[in-house]
Amino acid sequence: MALDISGPDMEASTQGWLKTITRVKVINDFVAQGYGLLTLDHATETRELLPGSLQRMNMDPKGPKACVGAGTGLGECYLTTSTLLLPEQQVGYECYASEGGHVDYAPQSNLEVELWQFLKKKFNAPHRVSVERVVSGKGLANVYEFLSQRFPERIQPDIHQQFLQAGDMQGAVVGMNASQDETSLCHQAMQLMIRAYGSEVGNAAIKFIPTGGMYVSGGLTPKNISFIEGANSTFLKAYHDKGRVKTLLDTIPLFAVMVEDLGLRGAHVCAKQVTLFHFLCKHVDRLAYIEMRAQNSFIHHVLLCFASLMYLFDQTLFTFNCTCSGTQEHAKVTCIHDHLRYSTSVV
Repeated sequence: MALDISGPDMEASTQGWLKTITRVKVINDFVAQGYGLLTLDHATETRELLPGSLQRMNMDPKGPKACVGAGTGLGECYLTTSTLLLPEQQVGYECYASEGGHVDYAPQSNLEVELWQFLKKKFNAPHRVSVERVVSGKGLANVYEFLSQRFPERIQPDIHQQFLQAGDMQGAVVGMNASQDETSLCHQAMQLMIRAYGSEVGNAAIKFIPTGGMYVSGGLTPKNISFIEGANSTFLKAYHDKGRVKTLLDTIPLFAVMVEDLGLRGAHVCAKQVTLFHFLCKHVDRLAYIEMRAQNSFIHHVLLCFASLMYLFDQTLFTFNCTCSGTQEHAKVTCIHDHLRYSTSVV
């Protein structure tokens, strides 16, 4: 849901499917994106925007992560490590919502000052303009609209007519034509948007110092990667243009996300975490008693294995026959249910 989440209420469904859900956690759409980062295959689903980013990220496996993504709007979130009831065991990340896409747009050239003034007038904003008004699909359309009024002699009639008739897809028209002619208004609009994009990602990197990874996601990123990657790209020049703290950004792993299904992936991750948390809360006394009786790390590993398996099921509906095996360093739990065998292990 692309809104601030507060309170427990949800609109009732007329389809009746909500009756089958026993536990619900409503999350911001970009929180789902943040959890989706945890599923990425960096080798095939990301691009290193700074050489050596993957190596630097692996040097701090518990470092905070941050994500900025432009699509329909501009979303931002950050993640920190979570210990989830078991402080001695690292079990993942917790993602936190942000409304960073609504911070002030900061023009940095005379032309951008004119753009800022145009946007203030267009949106009846006497004092400020949100960066999302520039860095998003709709923002790209705003920038083109400004340039077409500022430089009417450079309008390409066919493209401009497509733009006027595109409705909510005006940004897509600009994006599709941005690479065809470097002298065109579409190309200039893209460069202005990308410069603001890189600047805002750099702002987030300075604020969060995400040694676990700074990720650039959203639909606009893979579609316009040619404007983003490369040491001399407008994006990276703006990203590094941070004055006295410029060198700090060289230490932060920076990735472009090349897939667009992070939200769905993240919702799945979050659902599993909610179920695991519920299970641990329900059984924490029993688990603590068993571990106290055992007084060794093997049983603790077994319990984590068991918990990680149980969140795949509704533990109030299933009864499992479980066997445990392993050593002090490795534990394995095998559960048999309805003649099917499930195994999980922790090293």
